[in-house]
Amino acid sequence: MTVAAVCLAAMSSCRNDDKVPEPEILPTEYQNELFTIVTLNVDGLPARIANLPVDINPDGPGAEYSLLMGGYLRGKGHDFIAVQEDFDYNEEIKTGIGEGYCSDTWPGSITMDRIGPDLKFPYDGVNVFWKNELAVKRADSVAWTLSYGKLDHAADDIITKGFRRYDIQLKGTSRLVVYNMHMDASEETDILNGNDRQDRVARMAQWRQLRDYIISHLDKRPVIVTGDLNSYYSRDSIRSVFMDYMERNTNARVDDAWIMLERGGEYPQLVSTPVASDGPGCCHKGEGVDKIIYINPAGGGMLVPVEVKVDSLDYLRGDGSPIGDHFPLSVTFRLTRSEQ
Repeated sequence: MTVAAVCLAAMSSCRNDDKVPEPEILPTEYQNELFTIVTLNVDGLPARIANLPVDINPDGPGAEYSLLMGGYLRGKGHDFIAVQEDFDYNEEIKTGIGEGYCSDTWPGSITMDRIGPDLKFPYDGVNVFWKNELAVKRADSVAWTLSYGKLDHAADDIITKGFRRYDIQLKGTSRLVVYNMHMDASEETDILNGNDRQDRVARMAQWRQLRDYIISHLDKRPVIVTGDLNSYYSRDSIRSVFMDYMERNTNARVDDAWIMLERGGEYPQLVSTPVASDGPGCCHKGEGVDKIIYINPAGGGMLVPVEVKVDSLDYLRGDGSPIGDHFPLSVTFRLTRSEQ
């Protein structure tokens, strides 16, 4: 079979949008199924855009390590893969992952002919892959209403960042919703010099926008919120603005899988001093800027985290450095019936 035939066969097995039921559900539809999810910034910006005399990502994985990244993901066998910055090396990642996975629409490469009159590329770099046996459809794609930094402060406003929402049915009858996103970043020099206030203002506006959207679309299905959130609990008011607010205004419980399993439910204290990564992998005292948050509505399905991993051991190049600039964060959940 030719490569083209293999790709067509894989694509045909992914046309399962019509298999995802409407959100009205019965609690008995939850059958104690396991669901594994990983989130990963694939660092897909090119080293240089066209002939611009500026190196924008000289240490990125490029084509070679993006292919290795895809093979790494295939080997881990997660049910659902949420990626960010999926720009120039999507084909290499897909080749590495293999034909056992479907994917959403690729946002596209960073090329100057696609930039708008507002000096903004009209795509988000957010994408997902899922095992063929899952039924998945994208329900929405939403851009952030506020970003900061055009040619500085991590240049977040040059990309139309935002979030995508997916409706998922597992191999049985269990259903859930996943949000995948990329929030505003901060340059490390701005963080250390205390010059990241506008970055944090934009980021918290995004947390509020996301929160309000989720509340307006919440039903009986459990929800996972994941992606490169560029946020630390010790620096951004995530608990009060997102979690506590949602629990006050809905009949749902909101938790972070890494916090619950690795820290016994104890969140880092909010501080007023700069918080930056301790080294490669974008982690500060074990916490990454990538997160997997889960929301359990009363009277429906319930997500129970059973294993969490920040992979700083297998996700490495031959010289011992990370394949990309973020370590993958993965969680295994058990989907069951709500106890409420």
